[in-house]
Amino acid sequence: MTGDLKQIISGIPYAQQLGVTIERSVEGKARLVLPWVSSNANLYGVLHGGAIAGIIDVAGAVAAFSLVGAKSPLVTVDLNVTYIAAVQGVTVYADSSVLHRGKRLMVSDVEIVDDKGKLYAKGRVTYMLLEK
Repeated sequence: MTGDLKQIISGIPYAQQLGVTIERSVEGKARLVLPWVSSNANLYGVLHGGAIAGIIDVAGAVAAFSLVGAKSPLVTVDLNVTYIAAVQGVTVYADSSVLHRGKRLMVSDVEIVDDKGKLYAKGRVTYMLLEK
């Protein structure tokens, strides 16, 4: 399934612009990577909050797609981010897991961490499954 999901990532221009890649994906879970690049920083030299929100959204979707299939259309209907620490000069990982899979809605939980496990942000995303 990871191969199909990598095709999804390659089809999302924003994810490509950020430099997001999938490290792994298993049923209901995913880990995405966002390498540090200065073009994703804000004017203070830390990772822009929009880039963090972006990888949270994409990571949650990848976890959801791992359950419903890469060809199942879904859209974000709610996104919540809590920023805990500034990210500066380090690669971060988005660890996501599906908390709820309903008939029309799916909810994913996402943590943004570094390679030592330091927590930078937490997010929760709700997706609506669309009719095919």
